[in-house]
Amino acid sequence: MRVFTSTFCVILIMAGTSLAFDADRPKATASSSVVGYGVLEAGAGISYCEKEVNGQDFHEFGMFDTLVRYGLTETVEVRLGWDGYISRERSGANTDKGVGDATLGTKIFVHEESRSFGEASIIAQVNLPLGDDEFTSDEFDPSLLLAASHTLQNKFSLAYNIGVGLETALDSDGEEETVSSALYSLAIGHDCTAMIDAYLEVAGAVGLSASTDPALLATGVSVLLRDNLQADASLGVGLTDDAKDWFIGVGLSYRR
Repeated sequence: MRVFTSTFCVILIMAGTSLAFDADRPKATASSSVVGYGVLEAGAGISYCEKEVNGQDFHEFGMFDTLVRYGLTETVEVRLGWDGYISRERSGANTDKGVGDATLGTKIFVHEESRSFGEASIIAQVNLPLGDDEFTSDEFDPSLLLAASHTLQNKFSLAYNIGVGLETALDSDGEEETVSSALYSLAIGHDCTAMIDAYLEVAGAVGLSASTDPALLATGVSVLLRDNLQADASLGVGLTDDAKDWFIGVGLSYRR
């Protein structure tokens, strides 16, 4: 049995078949797949970014940003996210430290990949304003996404998200304001080996009632350490003034 298993694994690696699982991290583009009935997946990471706003520099370090997914059926999963612990340093000001908001949502699988259309799921979620004052929206802001993907030739894949969301933040007068944005992302993925996947993506938002249009260009890699444990790393740069100047992050995902 051991000889058969080892031979099978070698064949997969030589063939370039990906054994890595779609953990919905580190890329911004959510996968179109669901985890499956009874499957539990948890991913978390740390990140660092820099941004300039109105001439003021921000340096932000985040720990334990988390996403937990559980399969209620073969086509429906429940999702619980958390922004984790955040330390934000502003030039000429004190450093803000605390925990961020959480999110609660679901992903519903709606279409298997075919010649005419790719694999697709719907993701609906709502913000849970549980964070500290400096890091919470104070509102139950919802969002809705279509997550789709297509298998391409030569171990490449194409994935994209399209949707809309609300976000509550302080306006220039220091008053809370809830605004809407159209959300988008587009990612090209590649199965480098059976254990390593890489991607390149563009992600951002177009303000509907919002006055900002952040956009990012990012790349990253996922490495399968064990059949149920995966490490990832990502980095990216802002494409617009409303986005982060640059960011970097690493994380782990576990599935059982």
